[in-house]
Amino acid sequence: MSCGGPHQTPCEEIMAAMLLFLDNEIEDGNQLQAVTVHLQECPPCEGAVATERAGLQLLQSLLSRSCCEAAPEELFAKVFDQTQMLADQMIAMHNSQFIGQTQFFAEYSRTEITVDGVTQIIETSHEIRRDFPIE
Repeated sequence: MSCGGPHQTPCEEIMAAMLLFLDNEIEDGNQLQAVTVHLQECPPCEGAVATERAGLQLLQSLLSRSCCEAAPEELFAKVFDQTQMLADQMIAMHNSQFIGQTQFFAEYSRTEITVDGVTQIIETSHEIRRDFPIE
């Protein structure tokens, strides 16, 4: 995609940075300036960004209307139990004067997908514990 005019930043680089630009995730001020200037100079790229923005807004609107239910009580219980377990481990480590070290990671995700009125819930959890003995 190109308007045929010369640009300091090629259209390909702008398209590669489009999602970061739309999500306001470009942290480099120079890169943000380059994208902004390019979009002002290049109507095809500006149109592509506008189309992508409209699609993203439509998707966000659909998701916000479809995903408005409260989290189930089981989720709150799992999060509370895992938090309590981590707190107990930290207290035990502190009380043992840090004999060795332990890293503990817990990850939980819940995905809901509704298609034609049928909701499918996918839950996953992972726990990783790593002990480092004193040498």
